[in-house]
Amino acid sequence: MCGIAGFVGKKFQNEDIENYIKLINHRGPDETGFFKSLNAQFATARLSIIDKIGGHQPFYNEDRTIVVIFNGQIYNHKELSNFLSGSHVMNSKSDGE
Repeated sequence: MCGIAGFVGKKFQNEDIENYIKLINHRGPDETGFFKSLNAQFATARLSIIDKIGGHQPFYNEDRTIVVIFNGQIYNHKELSNFLSGSHVMNSKSDGE
């Protein structure tokens, strides 16, 4: 089980997202990850199951124009990764990437 917290288009302080993710850290005690921009903040509390070492979130595409914080499991992630590896660089074995 993992957890996600976030704000979009809301006035917030930089500490807000850290405080919110602390409330659900028990859902993903292995690590936390953050994304912050001018109009959005997201955080994840991760329970490491698939790719415990390389599955750190958030994930970015090659030119960092897309960011993903992921909660759940993609059961056919190996097949999808093989399909996408011709056009994208994969940096982990995680289903989220």
